[in-house]
Amino acid sequence: MDMSIEIERNDDYAIIHLAGAFHSGDYNFPSRIKEGIKLLITENVKKVLIDFENVTFFGSDGIGSITNGHYNVCNSGGRLVPYALQPYILSSFKIVGLDKVFPLFQTKEEALIYLEHKVK
Repeated sequence: MDMSIEIERNDDYAIIHLAGAFHSGDYNFPSRIKEGIKLLITENVKKVLIDFENVTFFGSDGIGSITNGHYNVCNSGGRLVPYALQPYILSSFKIVGLDKVFPLFQTKEEALIYLEHKVK
């Protein structure tokens, strides 16, 4: 599966849908993820979800890009929340301590409930 990054905008939140294998050096994807998040910040989107349902590999460059994005979204008064991580990606996130940086949810609905309580 080719790698893809798509942004879905909704009334008061946005979802960055990721799909495929995100290998270092492929298509400059870390910059594309960061640029997408920065665009949402400039559009004053405070609730950002990242959908990992169709991700088959996510390397350290990707982890760095969403950590950077999380920092930027929080600094603008919002929250960034990943959801639907495959078990091996979830393991990697826990190993590097990202479960302490932001909450990790299995479903979009769980992530939205969290954001409703955290971001006004």
